[in-house]
Amino acid sequence: MNASPSVAVVGGGFAGLEAAFTLREILGEQLRLTLITDSPYFLTRPNNIYVPFGRDPRLYVGLASPATRRGIDLRRSPLAALDTDANRIDLADRESVRYDYAVLATGAAMRPDEVPGLAEHPHTIWTPDKAKALGTALQRVAEYAHAGMEQRVLLLVPPGNLCSAPLYDFALLLEEWLRSELVRDQVQIELTTFEDRYLESFGPDLHGAARAEFAARGITAATGTAVNAVHPDHVVYADGSTRPFDLLVTFPPHVAAVAYPGLSASDRGFLKTDPATSRVMGTENVFAPGDAGDFPVKLAYLALRQADAAADEIAWRIDPTAKGDRRRLDFEVGASPLWNPGRMSVRVYMPRLFAAGRPSQTGIGGL
Repeated sequence: MNASPSVAVVGGGFAGLEAAFTLREILGEQLRLTLITDSPYFLTRPNNIYVPFGRDPRLYVGLASPATRRGIDLRRSPLAALDTDANRIDLADRESVRYDYAVLATGAAMRPDEVPGLAEHPHTIWTPDKAKALGTALQRVAEYAHAGMEQRVLLLVPPGNLCSAPLYDFALLLEEWLRSELVRDQVQIELTTFEDRYLESFGPDLHGAARAEFAARGITAATGTAVNAVHPDHVVYADGSTRPFDLLVTFPPHVAAVAYPGLSASDRGFLKTDPATSRVMGTENVFAPGDAGDFPVKLAYLALRQADAAADEIAWRIDPTAKGDRRRLDFEVGASPLWNPGRMSVRVYMPRLFAAGRPSQTGIGGL
């Protein structure tokens, strides 16, 4: 191993920044770190959910300052190609980065065109702009409701969506907001999901909790309802049934944001990984924590934990004396007491920590 081994991290999201900052925290100046991203900022995407309700959460963290603070070489360019035989990443700006270890944290993307009409008719919160547009649509719903016209808001989880939790959160936030606007009685809220149980991928404990919460709030919901097509004012399901709407909100199916030819991947492009360390199967020195990997749930808090496990593995290989036990991803979503605090840390604390160039485990006291 070189005196100064190099790690190239591709992606400036939760997993990429957590991996880079964790490696610097563990190994100090023992390694050279390069962060490759096509964006100048980190987007706290989970905070998009608050934007439609007129809240102003912290969405963006500039990457230049924390990278400089932690001695990380920041490269602003999309990835062009990955050569695992040569341990080289080629960038769209014609530069290349060589590595001893690579962390591919390029995340997931949405593919709404898998369902006819899903790209044209629903609202979503995938980007801040779309979240703002949804906020405008919600104001229109409230105006019609104030005028005495009953409104129907339909929330839709289609097949291929790998993180339904934010839509459940949105349902509860919407119900609270409508009450604050004094129009709750005029607006019907319904959620339909292809899942056989509410929040099925998040463990066995949440179905009953979601069902009870919906019942208490007067939210209609149905499982096992896979969408077949979306029209301007109604949804058609695989069983032939239909549901009308005045406003439709959905999270489309997920696919990998970046394709890596030559690496083992699922049919949706997610890299097949060792579940304990996020090492890409068939490689020795390439890791894919977060949404780029084939872990069946796409969730920011899990991305942080996967990045920690990957960074620990890389750090142990570089210097086994640098830290103690390596962490492994054994977090069971929904069943862990860390579930709710984990969601809070992602939405509130992580923008502050990342702005300081700190990983999640340092805590706010590390600022």
